[in-house]
Amino acid sequence: MPSVIVLCSANSIRSPMAEGLWRLQAPDWKVESAGALGAGRLHPMVVQVLTEVGGEMDRFLSRDVSEVRGAFDLAVLLSEEAHERFPLVPFAAQTLFWPMPDPTASSSRDRLGAFRALRDKLTAAIKSFLASKDP
Repeated sequence: MPSVIVLCSANSIRSPMAEGLWRLQAPDWKVESAGALGAGRLHPMVVQVLTEVGGEMDRFLSRDVSEVRGAFDLAVLLSEEAHERFPLVPFAAQTLFWPMPDPTASSSRDRLGAFRALRDKLTAAIKSFLASKDP
């Protein structure tokens, strides 16, 4: 079973959203996420935008990267903070940097729209990666 860990700043928006989306796109993968600068709590809009596409976060526990155990085939870094802390992730065979915007930093009044845009961008990146791995 291939494995991936998704890392961002606080493990409250980008990485848990990617975790949920990766589980939807590739149920045969082991998927986890963590925060580079400390664990946060799941932002409620993450649950909302994932539910809209059939995802769920029932099993999600926000955590700091120091709590990660084991090795992974792939680490995906979604924030500058994660990339600065781990340009190469020592417990992953391959590291990719997919910088994603923080939807809470958006100047748009449509906060939900910013979360949906992040969801769609992550979905496209995950689908593209998985398609490149198909034989």
